Amino acid sequence: MGSALTVSPDPADPQSLRSDGEPASIGYLGEFRRGHVLFVVYAIPLDQGRYPNRPAHFLIDCFDPVGPGEVCRFTIDPTDTPDWRGSWRGDEWCPWILERARALIADPGS
Repeated sequence: MGSALTVSPDPADPQSLRSDGEPASIGYLGEFRRGHVLFVVYAIPLDQGRYPNRPAHFLIDCFDPVGPGEVCRFTIDPTDTPDWRGSWRGDEWCPWILERARALIADPGS
């Protein structure tokens, strides 16, 4: 069916946006895939946090043929509960996604 889906953190690429509309070059840490879905992890600057008492530190987006969609926001604190979005709440992939995202945060070059 077409070429493999990829995300370019290049700000010159107009197709490269996060689910929140910001350029994918802001906070890009890396990506991983499972099946046909590409997951991308971003570090979110504190001034872009959505919660006044608990700013988001990381964002996981998924990219499929429809475009970017927010999967989850979470902090680095392992006791903090991730904020899963929409149909991702309770999905069987959630623990795997979070494990892979935390590995990218620990070693962005991996």
